Amino acid sequence: MTTITSILGACALIFLQLKKINKLSFKVYFWLVIILGLSIAGWLHGKRTYIAIGLVLILLSLVIKKVVSGKQLVIAFLVGLPLLFFVADVYQSNVRGLSRETIGEERYYDQFRLYLGKDHQIKLAIYSELYPEKNQILEYRLQTFYYYAISHTIPRLLWPGKPKIAPSYEYFLSKAALGQEIDSDYSSPGIYLQASYFGEMLSNVGWLGILLGPITVAWFCRVGDSSGKYLLRIWTMQIVIFALYLGLREPIVTIIWVFWVLRNRYLVRKQKRKLYQLFGKLNSTLPRE
Repeated sequence: MTTITSILGACALIFLQLKKINKLSFKVYFWLVIILGLSIAGWLHGKRTYIAIGLVLILLSLVIKKVVSGKQLVIAFLVGLPLLFFVADVYQSNVRGLSRETIGEERYYDQFRLYLGKDHQIKLAIYSELYPEKNQILEYRLQTFYYYAISHTIPRLLWPGKPKIAPSYEYFLSKAALGQEIDSDYSSPGIYLQASYFGEMLSNVGWLGILLGPITVAWFCRVGDSSGKYLLRIWTMQIVIFALYLGLREPIVTIIWVFWVLRNRYLVRKQKRKLYQLFGKLNSTLPRE
């Protein structure tokens, strides 16, 4: 949660300060304040993925504010992608001890896909739908949605007898991937695999999730883009990117986003009503033939 708010804060600083400083000052400000602060927040919490996603969101912020052109964005992508693979290779080999020499080419490739890609958990979700008697991720439909709706919205202060609720989708995914049984105490699987929204939707609603997953993502993007608010657009991108790469995280952030969207629509409609009333008064004062 802290790292997520740090990313949003970095994007907000861009929008709030961009008009007040020149390009040279912005470069110093960008690297010393935004990138350094974001890197420290991600490093302290051990979230390398958050740093990468944060950099993407900040780059999109600069594109929206027209500080970075489309050509520069393409160059940044072409330079950043090989750099990402290089850093991941160094990290896998030197920090985690998973080099080609120690584990072999085939297993190294699998570990690399597991580290950067998300197809493994989607394949597992599809397999569990095809063969539920062999491998079943969730105990029942909509289980993790129930977890998000109850555990994050109703505190025990308001519900003293609140029962213990199952963990997030990552827990069930890791248990299924490792072949472990789900116990009543929901003990830790030992290793957690990162989830993805598409796989989670498929496990919760079945084959209908293949359609609902992309539709809900497209709806989120459409609502954010149509708001006309820069920070709301960036917040929408943050929610979508985190959901696609990490699964549903911190539902309270999405709840706040919904309230913000509703408030923005209310203000827009209120402004339109005032304009209609103003035009009506002006029309009534015009001389009629």
